[in-house]
Amino acid sequence: MNIIGPIKFLEELFSKENDFLLSSFEDETLTYKEFFQLAKDKAQNFKESFEDTCKETKNSLVSLTPNNTREDLINILAYWLAGRVLIFHAPETSAEFIKEYEVLISKDLKTNELLKDKTIACYILTSGSTARPKPIPLSFENLFRASKKFCKHFNVNDQCYLPITLPLYHVGGLMIFIRSITEGAKLSLHNPGKISPEDFPQCPSFMSVVPLQLERILDSKEQHKFYRECTFIIGGAKTSHETLSKIEQYKFKASSTYGMSETCAMVMATKVTSKASVLRSIGKPLENVDISLDSRSALIIKSDSTSPIFRDGVIVTNDMAFTQEDLFYIKGRIDDVFISGGENINPLEVESTLIESGISDAFVIPVEDEKLGMMSTLFYTGKQDQAEIKQLASSNLPPFKRPRYYFKVPDYAFTGIKLKKSILKEVAPLLVSIERARELFPLTFSGDPRRPWIILLHGFMGEKEDWHKIQELLRDKFFTIALDLPGHGENKNLTSLSLEKLQMDFAELSQLLAKPFHLLGYSQGGRLALGLVMRGLEVESLILESASAGIVDEDEREKRYQSDLKLFNRISNQSDLREFLIYWYENPLFGKIKEHQDFEHFINKRSQYDWKLWSEALKSFSVGIQPDYRPFLQRRKDLNALTICGERDHKYLAASMELKTRYGLSFEKISDCSHNTHFECPEEFANIICKFLES
Repeated sequence: MNIIGPIKFLEELFSKENDFLLSSFEDETLTYKEFFQLAKDKAQNFKESFEDTCKETKNSLVSLTPNNTREDLINILAYWLAGRVLIFHAPETSAEFIKEYEVLISKDLKTNELLKDKTIACYILTSGSTARPKPIPLSFENLFRASKKFCKHFNVNDQCYLPITLPLYHVGGLMIFIRSITEGAKLSLHNPGKISPEDFPQCPSFMSVVPLQLERILDSKEQHKFYRECTFIIGGAKTSHETLSKIEQYKFKASSTYGMSETCAMVMATKVTSKASVLRSIGKPLENVDISLDSRSALIIKSDSTSPIFRDGVIVTNDMAFTQEDLFYIKGRIDDVFISGGENINPLEVESTLIESGISDAFVIPVEDEKLGMMSTLFYTGKQDQAEIKQLASSNLPPFKRPRYYFKVPDYAFTGIKLKKSILKEVAPLLVSIERARELFPLTFSGDPRRPWIILLHGFMGEKEDWHKIQELLRDKFFTIALDLPGHGENKNLTSLSLEKLQMDFAELSQLLAKPFHLLGYSQGGRLALGLVMRGLEVESLILESASAGIVDEDEREKRYQSDLKLFNRISNQSDLREFLIYWYENPLFGKIKEHQDFEHFINKRSQYDWKLWSEALKSFSVGIQPDYRPFLQRRKDLNALTICGERDHKYLAASMELKTRYGLSFEKISDCSHNTHFECPEEFANIICKFLES
């Protein structure tokens, strides 16, 4: 295929009268000629615009952030007809990022000798397992040679229908467009994250999917009949054994493939089959693709679809492979292998063993460790809980290969329809630090740890779960950690029942987390939070909910302390505790809390706790034994702090106003609310937190 003039070549491809862009609505379907005319008209407008704006710069680059719409597809062809080089970005990419890459790529086009005499069609940004995207130039010749290989392997013709079910800014989505026009096939456009049979005008002949998309289809049995004649082209990530087994069980047609942005997507593929044993491989090289292995067992690819930045079309990859019965299998990446305690750990070997043992999917991520050098953490998917996963690892792996920590793959690790390992690599050390922190405090966490952190301290007779609603409300903007304070919840460590020991534990916690955080405390938790900060704990900000600086008068403090020591004297069983709690929450301090819809559940849960631990905690954390923190506050005028109080909590309303007027703390009042504002008015409470921390 000699593509000397890409514009002329494109004109020939679109000279057909047959249907091109299908729609669920018949009057919206476009033929090849109709689509081309729309693009041609737009190209003329683009040319005129470029003549006005680019006379001096003569910059041929155009950045696009396509959303898989008809307009996006027309724009791609129009810009090519106008002689532009496209840079594809994901939607919502920042203007600063786009500008940075335009400058970088403009320089590359001018200075890269390997690009001389090449007609570059576009740049695809590929990050692979790294966080920093790399711009890959692809020529028209690359795109159409790759397309011919695909079409020949799968026998694509003008009767076929290939919907674009992958993002257009990825090479996989763009290549569906190229394959369709190469053979005069039909296509349609779809949101990659929400594919359903209702979106297709007919059953696809070939449907390119990543494993997550395919899993959703296989798990929805009512969709099976529609896709019965479809061939699934699987790429983009490793497919779990469970998914491949379902393909075989349900007798779907599929092909497993191997490729990369640098080769215009696939260069290897299996035959179309339902057999899981075949689909576990990556098949054989396509036409005019040479595959070999170097001394490290790394794949070497030579193809005429390879980006011009690789001399002679040769890429030495970091993917280790082996052959068996003429099929290639991936066994790991050379740059993923790490040493832990003197032993080489191949992540793919560990992952494959665990998947064969029953885990849906597994991802081993190394994290630095002082003793071992590196240690492995495991991110997993599926229905098993952490204990079951650990048992599978213990039963199927030698001790030195077993991961040290186990985490469910979080939702935020997916960018669209693909899991991004660079996110797992980024968050793994953060999650490990939190797991280590559990040795100091039982805790729960919520959100993405790449966001700002907030540590939450409950009140007297409370527990970490008291913050559940607030954690859910904050999870899109903040990463929250709720702790059980000593003598509360799961924290039965009585050796920590002193202000001094609590201070030491928090200093160690802060060192373990090695991450700046905001500190938020309610009532007793607020007093303790204030004390920690006054004694030197470094925080980004301090938020006090219904908390005071302490009692000024020493005699008053002593009276309060003696009263607190007797608080649980009349309780001997859980029934007594329930009566005490009902009496306790009748205190005017708590306003109408007993009328709250969740109060009964609230009381029932607390009635099951060990009040003896609460009694022990009071001996150390009572306001009667706490120092008066006002002198400390006087010296901390620089403190970034907020106090929150309910308008019907008159006692702490006065305390909050004192903190505001005398010491400069910000103050927010919640209407029609009493002492426990985060329980009574969680949405307003969360909004106040967001407003304060984002200001």
